[in-house]
Amino acid sequence: MKDLSMRNWILAAAMVFLHQAALADQAEAEALEKAVEDTYEDVEEALEEATNATEAEEAATEEPEIRQPLPANVWALPENISNVSLSPSGKYYALIRKPTPPETGNPVIEVFNTEDLTLVLRQNSDPMEIQQFFWISDFALIFALRQRVRDDIEGFNQGVWEFRLRMVDVEDKKVRALGGLDTSLASVLPHDPDHVLIRTFTGGENASRGQAFRAESFHRYILKTGKMNLIVRSKIDKRGMRFDPEGNPLFASGYHRTRLSYIDYYRKPGTRRWKEINAQHRDVIDESFRVAGLDPLNPNHLIVISHNGNDTAGLWTFDPAAKKFVEPLFVHPKLDVMRTLTHSNSWKHPQVITGLVYAADTVKYEFFDEEEKAVYEQLREHIPNPGVISITSRSIDGSSIVVSNRGPADPGTYFLLHGGKMRIIGSLAPQIASDDLGPVEYITYTSRDGKTTIPAYVTHPKGEPPFPLVVLPHGGPWVGEVITNDPWSQMLANHGYMVIQPQYRGSSFYGLDFFLSSFEDGSQMGYAMQDDKDDGALYLVERGDVDPNRIAMAGWSYGGYAALVAAARTPQIYQCVISGAPVTDPVHQVNYYRNRFQGKLREFFGKAHELAFNPVREAEKVNIPVLLIHGEVDQRVPIAHANMYLAQLRKHDKPYEYLLLEGADHFYNTLNYDHREAFYTRALSFLKDRCGPDGL
Repeated sequence: MKDLSMRNWILAAAMVFLHQAALADQAEAEALEKAVEDTYEDVEEALEEATNATEAEEAATEEPEIRQPLPANVWALPENISNVSLSPSGKYYALIRKPTPPETGNPVIEVFNTEDLTLVLRQNSDPMEIQQFFWISDFALIFALRQRVRDDIEGFNQGVWEFRLRMVDVEDKKVRALGGLDTSLASVLPHDPDHVLIRTFTGGENASRGQAFRAESFHRYILKTGKMNLIVRSKIDKRGMRFDPEGNPLFASGYHRTRLSYIDYYRKPGTRRWKEINAQHRDVIDESFRVAGLDPLNPNHLIVISHNGNDTAGLWTFDPAAKKFVEPLFVHPKLDVMRTLTHSNSWKHPQVITGLVYAADTVKYEFFDEEEKAVYEQLREHIPNPGVISITSRSIDGSSIVVSNRGPADPGTYFLLHGGKMRIIGSLAPQIASDDLGPVEYITYTSRDGKTTIPAYVTHPKGEPPFPLVVLPHGGPWVGEVITNDPWSQMLANHGYMVIQPQYRGSSFYGLDFFLSSFEDGSQMGYAMQDDKDDGALYLVERGDVDPNRIAMAGWSYGGYAALVAAARTPQIYQCVISGAPVTDPVHQVNYYRNRFQGKLREFFGKAHELAFNPVREAEKVNIPVLLIHGEVDQRVPIAHANMYLAQLRKHDKPYEYLLLEGADHFYNTLNYDHREAFYTRALSFLKDRCGPDGL
């Protein structure tokens, strides 16, 4: 283990603990401080011995190991652990562990004692699959399950899964059901150990299945008896309900059919009356209003994320009584606020806003709470290969912490800080070492029409340029991404390819003008949005990083659509494309947006697809090899899209390969190991053997 000794960190963490505990007995505080000092000395001595042994071992190694590219089946392995969190007192920590192929089976929950790391409980739920869990006390946790119950999709975008809740006692290991079908946990109610808040759909197990709106009911669930007391039911104009830590309704929003407006509501603690605090007509597309939570410094104010007349979304205080913005807390001139941060101690300070998140070259935290800021800064100084650091869980007394780290040199690691020691819980990908990963560079370049600057992330392979390049656009398209450690780009870089992930116009997080530019002249899908991707490749060629005769495009969902557009472009800068789960006929996807949006936004999204470059209609123009991949039960982009496109490729005698992923859905987290292994193996083989005269 690397030397994780950190005198300042341990002592600082102890001081934070002492401050938070607010010990009345000065003698007790001094004794605890002395104990922390003694613990530090013991830890430092042990770590010094480990460091000396490591240095001796390294000195005995004469030549560094030359690492070979990892095969596709290694990159296809599932993330080893997830959902790592502490019980309220810090006595236990639990995680979800997925079986590592060739092992089979569903994920299991493992519970460990934080003192000696011994395994206390291993809970499976075959044939159902554990999705996540929540501690509700030191001895019990609730876990959410899903099970595939049908082979075919019911209606448009309706799934093949059903969902349930279970509760397990860590000590007696008894399991019991909570609620019925499609029940989910709305809140653990951190201040109420006898109840939780659960969400059900009204009208029985098959209520409104397939409809756009399914009414929700929220119940206070009595853990001892299993009885439920109804708190509130949602309505079409009051949905997306959020609750305070005591389980009282706090916020709601919805669409008002008569007023043709989206309405936000607030129910002040201690009252039972909903108050409208914001209304936005459905034709307004250059504004936003998203309630983040209560203002921790003023009980009469809220904190919201809003444009409020600016190009970028900022963080504001808001007076719900006057329905007015009070003051800006943070407004960046070029970048949107993505979300807020809440206090790392969710048991003691639930829902308390302590900062915000935005992104450029990496994820950025802006703190309002100096104590939280200090803890994160200490972590960044001492965690190996720091990337995006998050405190995922903390005990009530604040002394025990679970921390995650993920970045270009770390595929994901969880750490446990407990008893003055920091230990590694585990890695998301223990089979991948930091030496197998490539550095990520943030760049910007000017679009060919001169109208905008395009940000992009470049993952570098080992070796000397010029490299072969894979352009890897994100899905969406109206979403954004921040590259910390992207498994697809890292796999490609590990095999010698440079990878660029352009944030083309229309991507989120870069302001309204950047977003709306994708709708210029009705639609820029397949046109200027496509130029933005090509321009990134040409920029890297110009600066000498890329061989202009060895470029490919690969993508999934909208990224797969972009790859098909690239296959039919002239002049052609690519040697081949890999297209996963693509919309091949955008007109067929219009109904998805018609069912989910109103007014101008529906019009914008609909027209953007109707006027977009249409790969099915333009298949005759394909002039490079295509690898098409599609999931058999894709809910978002039905497999009919693949079948339509394949028919046109065959009709026009175009070079292609096709991979059907049996039982696979649309999104990455629904692809199992077999899907990923088949996909990655085929993609790497295609790039090597079918991409250009001599392969990419």
